[in-house]
Amino acid sequence: MLDIVEALNLTLLSLNVHPFSPIGVTGVAIVSESHVVIHTWPELSYAAVDVFTCGEQRNPRMPFRCCVSISRRSAFRSWR
Repeated sequence: MLDIVEALNLTLLSLNVHPFSPIGVTGVAIVSESHVVIHTWPELSYAAVDVFTCGEQRNPRMPFRCCVSISRRSAFRSWR
């Protein structure tokens, strides 16, 4: 999540990450431009990533590239 914040040059205000037992995580990064949220379901090999920004235009594909780079997996799909 911090990689997405940095890649988009966002201003981080707050970060809250909650791990679930036995697996999974939900995290939210509050940025001055809006927010970045990640919810994972590892048992389903699924993660939902929401990135909302306002202000200057940013590359909308950058969060997807960050996720692929971090996971080093090729099984990513993007929903439009």
